[in-house]
Amino acid sequence: MKKAVSMPMHFRRSSGFTLLEVMIAAALVAVAVGGLVRTLDQGLAQTETRRWNANLVGHLDAWTQARLNTDFFGSELAVGTQTETVTLAAETATLQWTVTQALPGLKRLEFRLEPADSTRPVVTWQAMRNY
Repeated sequence: MKKAVSMPMHFRRSSGFTLLEVMIAAALVAVAVGGLVRTLDQGLAQTETRRWNANLVGHLDAWTQARLNTDFFGSELAVGTQTETVTLAAETATLQWTVTQALPGLKRLEFRLEPADSTRPVVTWQAMRNY
């Protein structure tokens, strides 16, 4: 009978990766992909908010100019707070404006726009007008 010969460990050839190496690599890839997805999601949300704000500003500027010029031009703008529901960029919002006397003959208008969609940001701005 032939005797079995065992080979020393340094003569054995290993090919491929161990299960532990594969699991560590998969975990690192998963963490990297998760971070990338989160970053892209935040970037897209910010881009959407900026686009909405830019669109809204254009509509608000046109609305404000038309409203101030037709309703208040040549007349005294009453000091106080007014609220109105407006539709801008196919979305409804509550527009509140407050008129205060800044100086004699100069009034400050403070606007606050609160969209009906609570995920949209509240927009505020100010203007001055001679009266």
